[in-house]
Amino acid sequence: MSVGHQPDISPRRTAATRALVWYYLGTAGFLALDLVLGWNIRISALENTPVLKFGWYAGLLGCGLIIRRHPECSALVALIESSANLALLLGGIMLTYYGAVDAALAGDFAGSPFTPESILNAGVSGFALIGGIYANPLLANRVTPREAGDAE
Repeated sequence: MSVGHQPDISPRRTAATRALVWYYLGTAGFLALDLVLGWNIRISALENTPVLKFGWYAGLLGCGLIIRRHPECSALVALIESSANLALLLGGIMLTYYGAVDAALAGDFAGSPFTPESILNAGVSGFALIGGIYANPLLANRVTPREAGDAE
């Protein structure tokens, strides 16, 4: 490296940014599986609301296009998308729970709406989303509850 020459550390060159672009633009493949074979792997929580489901597909593709065009926004886009996805996951669980409670109160309860597969899916998805949020570089300088307690 010559004197005065700085290495290229632009966001466009980072492996993490390239992986995010592939993750989001890979949504087109999941959309094709959903449309052609009926395999809704990516957005199963919105299966019964096609407008929201295809809107979510469009939003994920939009995230990929934004990051590809403006890699400096990758951390912000990923943080917003992960937060929205986590809210959707938790909202879906709570709405299912409330529906089961309403059915039980009406005397129509036929059993738990939560299958082992749905519980595993929610656990894995939630763990990955929370991990993604906490690993986000925009939150790198945050103070953890443990550090806050140590400061007292």
